[in-house]
Amino acid sequence: MRSNKELRLEIERGLDAGQSKVAIYASLLDEYEKATALGILAQTSTRDLQQKYRIANNTLIGLLVCITAIKIIVAMPLLLSINPAASALLILLLPALNLFLIWGVANHKAAVYLFAACLSLSALGNVVDAFGKSRTPLIITLNIASLVMVVAIIFLAIFLMRKLFPNTTFFLQPKRGANEQPLL
Repeated sequence: MRSNKELRLEIERGLDAGQSKVAIYASLLDEYEKATALGILAQTSTRDLQQKYRIANNTLIGLLVCITAIKIIVAMPLLLSINPAASALLILLLPALNLFLIWGVANHKAAVYLFAACLSLSALGNVVDAFGKSRTPLIITLNIASLVMVVAIIFLAIFLMRKLFPNTTFFLQPKRGANEQPLL
């Protein structure tokens, strides 16, 4: 029994060689547990799909980068008013989650698309709530931009998750047919 990373690499090599997912799945059953092989196979996108949706994926990465920059810009006045050592630590920690999301989307990790959509959905309330507290035109403009970007991230993340990983359910379980056989 090898690691999940080795399993994912073996799946990617098979897909790059032109094998079908059904053939790859059949060859993996001897070495791996059925559920593990099926789950990782369903959460691995093909190079063709990655190429087809490259522009949408890059747009999602750009939106995540913009949200990270806005988060740092908005937090900067607060960070400058506290201890410089704590400020430096917070400047490093503040964008850490966003950097993880950017890395996951760039590497086509299925769970990260769902995570990005859920985090953006949870942030939507904060962005809408900030409109009531906005006083200056700059802050109002940043809030509007943030709202548009958060909604775009939600829709793009769900769209890409459905298109890049068509053999998974919304919560990343492998889809099954009427006879409970996995759809690959």
